[in-house]
Amino acid sequence: MAKQKAYLDEEPVEVEVDEEEKDNTVVDYYTEKYTELSKQIGAEYTVGYNFMYPKFVEWNRRLKILNNQIRGKGKVGSTLMFTIHQTILAAMYSDRISVKFAPRNDGDQEQAERWGDLAKYDYKAMGKPQLDYDWIYDTLAFSYGLVLMHEWNSETKTPVPINIDTTTWIRDPEAISITGKQNGEGKARFGGRWIYLTKYQVQEYIDIGIFDGIKNIDDLKAGTTGNIMAENSRLRKQNMGYQATNTQDEPLTGANTLYAFLQWFTFDEKGVPGIFYKHGGGGEGAGGMIVGHKELRDADDKPMKFFPIALRKIHPQSGQWDGYSVFDGTEDKQRAMAILENVSLDLAKFTVYSRYVYDSTRIKNRAELQKYELNQFIPVAGRTDGVIQEIPKAHISNDISFTITTLTNEAERAMATPEIQQGVQSSQNRSATENAQVAQNVATRYGLNAKVFAWSEEQFWYLWRGLYKKHFKNAQEKLVRITGDSGMTFRKMTPENLKMQEDPDIIIESLAISDAETRAKLQAYSNMYTATAQDPTVDKRNILEKIAQYSDFTEEERNALFPKTMDEYQAEEENRMLNDGEIVNIQEDDDDYAHLRVHAKANANDQTESHRAAHIQALYAKKRQAMKQATATAGVGAVAGGMPDQQATTADPVPTQDYSQPTTLQTA
Repeated sequence: MAKQKAYLDEEPVEVEVDEEEKDNTVVDYYTEKYTELSKQIGAEYTVGYNFMYPKFVEWNRRLKILNNQIRGKGKVGSTLMFTIHQTILAAMYSDRISVKFAPRNDGDQEQAERWGDLAKYDYKAMGKPQLDYDWIYDTLAFSYGLVLMHEWNSETKTPVPINIDTTTWIRDPEAISITGKQNGEGKARFGGRWIYLTKYQVQEYIDIGIFDGIKNIDDLKAGTTGNIMAENSRLRKQNMGYQATNTQDEPLTGANTLYAFLQWFTFDEKGVPGIFYKHGGGGEGAGGMIVGHKELRDADDKPMKFFPIALRKIHPQSGQWDGYSVFDGTEDKQRAMAILENVSLDLAKFTVYSRYVYDSTRIKNRAELQKYELNQFIPVAGRTDGVIQEIPKAHISNDISFTITTLTNEAERAMATPEIQQGVQSSQNRSATENAQVAQNVATRYGLNAKVFAWSEEQFWYLWRGLYKKHFKNAQEKLVRITGDSGMTFRKMTPENLKMQEDPDIIIESLAISDAETRAKLQAYSNMYTATAQDPTVDKRNILEKIAQYSDFTEEERNALFPKTMDEYQAEEENRMLNDGEIVNIQEDDDDYAHLRVHAKANANDQTESHRAAHIQALYAKKRQAMKQATATAGVGAVAGGMPDQQATTADPVPTQDYSQPTTLQTA
């Protein structure tokens, strides 16, 4: 008996395997079913490849322009594409998008909070900062970017997102997105890419069951030539200034030998999506043998409705997969500007290195004119006047500068990247008000991009949560670090304390947009505090707490600045009881206003409504008692003052009121 890793629910576990039975674990992918599926994949690949190949060529040509490698020696290239692309990339990458989980059912609040803490912890554990950079870079350059969210790290208990190279992804020409419309129309039917694996990586895939159609690596052929991945690798090297050759034409031997596999996503006849791995076939075809297949199912073992890929777009066009990329809007202008800049450079050279005509009958030896010596004498036959004359110089026309400025402004307007957004002082003198207005309008344009990015971010975290539901189960535990103002705390996550009655809503917030809204609310509450400073009926403490909240004070900092009163603590405890459906009695000495404010956070059920109504009734009753006491006190004062014309009256005793249950206004 020998120990071997097996692939159980896509998670590697060690099991005992009899050496004689190992051959029996190989899946037969030569059955009629898989033969038909292999033909289906081949047809889909041909359609997708022929559709995408012109795009692949164009994208690589633009990348070569971006890297300033397409210019000839002695010429200069424009940097318009790079400047605008980097400006938008910096703005969108700095605008970190946060995620929150909103429960749909009463009793799921704590679980939703745990999911939020888990997402914050996984942000770095998954390498999301680096992933976001590549994702945004591809989106801006090619109008869309793709992230595969399918793999699971069983050691760290964390999903493993993979950024897909947009320039090698072969897709369904009729798809408008991965998920399509609400009813599924226009969703991706198929798509895939070539991946490279080393010899030991292939063996690991065989051991854990991903490649369950082969017994050992000897069944495979090494090499990576003959596919779009190899061509793209060659072009990428050329784009960066390296020699345009495929380094895999002469593959390495040993452990680092690379093997090419086609990773293909498609649906079978029953509508079940799956991932297929094919090897061999050569050329650009998708022939060869299937070496692995996994059905894509959710935590409930139901077929997924779409592939586990998050699609991000920039400037999307309605009903289309592609958007309008930065390169789409700037590449033609950069080429035109490069031509004009080189013309200007040539003209500038002519102003330094002049041209001359000379009388060859009077200067016999032209070499004398090309010498530069001190105290030089040049023989001339005859008179010296007019023997040499400078040819008039061509000057740089204002039309060239105007055209370059026009092209630059057009690109900047299209992409909302004025000079001030690039970190450059505006070439025109503008007032502070104008600059502020420009910055506000730029923020509005970028805010649209952020909201569109939120679609893909929501899809990403939906797939992230799906992986946890599928793989994080049974008796597993995960310790999550939470950093707050009081220091580091640790929270244990288990499948049980993350389980919710219904999947929560995923709320995506842009930092830039939320900051703008926060500033507006902060200004509004500050103005309110000033306007109501002399009004004793206004709850100024609540206003100050709101000002602190929108000044980016954490909850711990706010609690330190504004310690909760006894009534607030009591009301929070009552909220928990009301949420459980218990009947809670009010007390005569309650601060009803404080209780009503805290009870606004309780669940809206019959018990909460009755309890709040009781506090309102108590406010009416206490006001009438205060009025009666004031009237009685005024009557006693009049008698003590010796007013003969008024008869002394005895004040009625203050009635004892039962505030335990709500009453009508007439009987309160």
